[in-house]
Amino acid sequence: MGFFQALIPVNMTALRIVRGSRILRVFKSLHEIAELLSILYKSFAQFSYVIALTVLMLFVYALLGMTLFGEIISGNDGGIHQETNFSTFYLSMMTLWIANTGDGWNHFMHDTSNVVGGIGIVFWLTFAIINMLIFFNIVVAVLFQKLEEKAQ
Repeated sequence: MGFFQALIPVNMTALRIVRGSRILRVFKSLHEIAELLSILYKSFAQFSYVIALTVLMLFVYALLGMTLFGEIISGNDGGIHQETNFSTFYLSMMTLWIANTGDGWNHFMHDTSNVVGGIGIVFWLTFAIINMLIFFNIVVAVLFQKLEEKAQ
């Protein structure tokens, strides 16, 4: 027996049940989660346009990347290697998709700029600004628009 259990004779199993009942508060917020899912469902048409713009942008940048960086198979910074490069259209799209998530795009930028110079920096900075800042803000704007429509 622990020190506190010796001082205060309390059934610890009962306390664990009371502590476990706190999870029931989650069920109160299920109504709010259902509203959020409803808003996401209603804004799917606008999201499809944003997704189409994102795919179009990835397509253009993949072709541009193949033209500019197609011969770079490995880099010093660890971004460009056998599985992430611009040698084929598929690998270009996968490389851009990885960078799209914000994961190591700066490593890709350093590897490409070491070979081609400033054009690599311009390529990756415009990609990051257009994709990560503008498109993600458009998604948030669509959600806020639907929330405002629901509130009115």
